[in-house]
Amino acid sequence: MSLDADYSTGVVTGTPKNASKLPLLLSIISTVISVAIYALFPHDGLIMSVVGYLLTPIGATLALALGQTLDVSGRRSVWYSPSKGLITALKIFAILGFVIGGLHMWDIATIIAASS
Repeated sequence: MSLDADYSTGVVTGTPKNASKLPLLLSIISTVISVAIYALFPHDGLIMSVVGYLLTPIGATLALALGQTLDVSGRRSVWYSPSKGLITALKIFAILGFVIGGLHMWDIATIIAASS
């Protein structure tokens, strides 16, 4: 019994596919906008505090989830090149988002307590 193999054809090659930087960009943008809202607007505006609160912890956490989802789906390909530093940076921005969100939450609580 012999196996007929054609060794004249080469191995299929592909181009390496790097991890997407889009989640990191989204996380940076939401964090910068939230910090700008906290620094530039007065701390007695409920609407801006709520917008700042929604941007940071929720935006940074969703960016982390998107980054990990893209990383897991990318690892199905042989040509995928994962970036551990990217996921680490997304985790740092998620933690930073909760800290900044806490500042916005403090403003929201202060505004609600002052109106009672």
